[in-house]
Formats: sequence, structure tokens, C-alpha cells
Amino acid sequence: MNTTFFDGLPSELPVNSQRYLECQREGNISPVSALTTASYLYDMGGGFDEDDEDDENGPRKALHNAPFAKRLPMEENFDSDDEDDTNPENNFVSPKKLKSRVTKSTSKSPRKLLKVENQVVHDKYGDGGMYTGQISASDRLPHGFGKMEYDNGRYFAGNWKGGRWHGNGKWVNPNGDSYEGNFVYDAREGKGVYRWKNGNVYSGDFKEDKREGKGTFNFANGNVYTGDFVNGIFEGKGKYKFQDGWYEGEWASGRYHGEGFLCFSDGSSYRGGFVNGVAHGKGEETSANGSVRRGIWENGRPKMEMEAS
Repeated sequence: MNTTFFDGLPSELPVNSQRYLECQREGNISPVSALTTASYLYDMGGGFDEDDEDDENGPRKALHNAPFAKRLPMEENFDSDDEDDTNPENNFVSPKKLKSRVTKSTSKSPRKLLKVENQVVHDKYGDGGMYTGQISASDRLPHGFGKMEYDNGRYFAGNWKGGRWHGNGKWVNPNGDSYEGNFVYDAREGKGVYRWKNGNVYSGDFKEDKREGKGTFNFANGNVYTGDFVNGIFEGKGKYKFQDGWYEGEWASGRYHGEGFLCFSDGSSYRGGFVNGVAHGKGEETSANGSVRRGIWENGRPKMEMEAS
């Protein structure tokens, strides 16, 4: 009995390890069916090298646990349960609510602004650094456009409001990761680009400091996902291109889930239902030699063949 590891699988998704199952090429298990039985392929239980991280920590994680100091799921993995949720109901404040609080506590009269250059200035949280730009004359908090080289090694250049990052700006982590785009009271909100030092790049929508909406994730190895994101992970509809093929269809919790089409460079493909990353339900499989079989799949294996050609 011959067994082999299939290296045509979508490689280097942000998983703990690529644990390919040894799959049989004989019997009623064809290469495509066997590939979809690699049950750990889409397990988002692990992630990028922890040595690469300070990574995608919220801009204020190290700044006194501010409202948006929450870890994004892609930082170490796609599991949102790993976010800082010791008491999310009490700790998290949405940009809309935070904005209303700030509005109520702010005087209606316009702020008087001063311009400073290379002076020690502190933000709303008391974190300081060398600052060049506009500040409020009353409290000397950054307000307007300015650049701050923080004492802790972080850097921000962009728009400020009452000592908070608010509007377009660029934030650079000490480890080399960076984000450029829109902020709403310190949280990434709207359009933005996040670059990891390892070469991964995300470009697209953010909501309440997480990837949410439409976006493109370019992996350093050349793989690309373009589509929907929910709570930081692939969810909805999207296309994932990898070295030996591509998948296009529905996703849930970072896995192929729903109707989709999986195609490999040798011409083999599967079109039909997926559940948790494996073929499940009604589907059609085409082998590299062009033969087609249609049937019902269960957990990645053909359960009932409807017709063959």
C-alpha cells in the first residue's frame, strides 16, 4: 500500500503546523478526496512565530490598558477567544460610545493651538516622547497634526484629538510592524494597511481595531486571500490562491465552509459542499486525467457515487 504526503495543499496558512495526513491513492479515495481529509489543515489553533510578535497588538496595549488595547486574532492565530477578554463587557468601549463621551466632556469653544518642535509631550494616557506638531494650549495634549517618538520605541505620525490618535496616521511598532490608515480614538477604523516585519501584509477594512469587511491578506510566501473578514478572520466569501492552486467560495471561522471550488495546478478539482475545511455534502470531483465523478461526500470521503464518467 503506497502512501504519500500531498504538498499541493494550501500551504502556510496561519496555523500552528502543517500536519498533512498520509492519504491513500488507491481504493475509493482519490487524490482530491484524500486532500480534503487533512483535518488539521485549516485548524486555526496556532499561529505566526511568537518571536515575530508585539505584532498586531492594539496601538495602546502597552499604554495603560486603554479601551482598544485588544489583540487582533491574526496576531498569533485566528482564534478570537485569545483576545484580552478578561471582562470584555466592562473593558471595551466602541468608537461611537467613546466619541459621545468625549463630545460631552469637551468644551464647545475651539481649542487654542500651539506649535512645538522636538519637545517632550505626553499623550492622553501619560505616555511621553519627543514630539513635533500641534498641541492644545490648555492641557498641552497633542491636537491636530503631529509626530511622536515615544520613549517606549513606538512612533506615530498623523492626526491627534485630545491626546488620542484620531484621523489618518501611521503607527510603527518597535519590532518593525506598522499600520497606516484611519484611526478613531486610537482604534483602527475604516481603511488601512497593516505590515508585519516578516513580510505579511493586510490591506482593507478595519472596524473597532479588527479586520472586518473586505480586504486582501498577502502572505510573505506569495499566497493571497481576497474577500470577507469577520472579527479578524476569513469568513463570508473569498478566494485563496496558493502555490499549487486556489479555492474560491464560502468560509466560516477561517475554514472552507459552504459551497466552494477547490482547484489544483495538475487540473484536479472539487466543486461542492465543504464543512470545517473538508468536502461534505453533494459534490463533483474531477481528476487530473479528466475523469469526473459526482456524489455525496462525508467528512472528506465519497459516501455515495451518483454517476461516473
